Amino acid sequence: MRMPTADFILRWIEPDLPEGLLPQELYVKLSAYGHIVPVRALDQRNLRMKRLRIDWANLFLLLIAIALAALSWSKGGSSLTLAGLLNGLQTLISVIPLLIAAFLIAGFTQVLIPPEVIEKWLGAGSGWRGFFIASLAGGLIPGGPYVYYPIAGGLLKAGAGIGVLVSFISAKNLWSISRLPFEFALLGPRLTLIRYALTFLVPPLLGALAELIFGRYARRIREAVQ
Repeated sequence: MRMPTADFILRWIEPDLPEGLLPQELYVKLSAYGHIVPVRALDQRNLRMKRLRIDWANLFLLLIAIALAALSWSKGGSSLTLAGLLNGLQTLISVIPLLIAAFLIAGFTQVLIPPEVIEKWLGAGSGWRGFFIASLAGGLIPGGPYVYYPIAGGLLKAGAGIGVLVSFISAKNLWSISRLPFEFALLGPRLTLIRYALTFLVPPLLGALAELIFGRYARRIREAVQ
């Protein structure tokens, strides 16, 4: 006899149940109704979901790299293709230390900061306080995208809200303190201060807008990056 799935049991109890619940959430909900569903069944469901999931972003980038390699081969043969590979390898080697540091920070953030603390200060319900805290952190953190995107991913997995992460990334690009010396030198103090003043409220406002529009999809987004 085939065992009913966790989804089938829950939707028989709660017809209006939203799609895309994680296996752990299914188990908790079923337990609340007194139903015992083997964890093995939920693990098998999770495994099937992971097998069917295709990382389209990585596939797209891989196809672009292959197309550029083919183009370089057609333009300059093996020598031009090899030069491109060596340039890419040199860039990779130069950023490896920063990548390691960024992923370590992201990992330690998830295990050292309790989920309830992240939920309180950076969660979907943190409101404007969370948007401004994330904006401040984004403006102060050094490094390029290979530094702050892993940190943002770690915060997302730890329970940070979608709007908070948008504020964090936006502030990194608009408030970055590490760029101040360059802007002062190239643009002058007056123009630099005008730019900072005009963009001061942009990251929190973008975060609020993102939370309003995409906050309801936070669970699906977290599941997609697991």
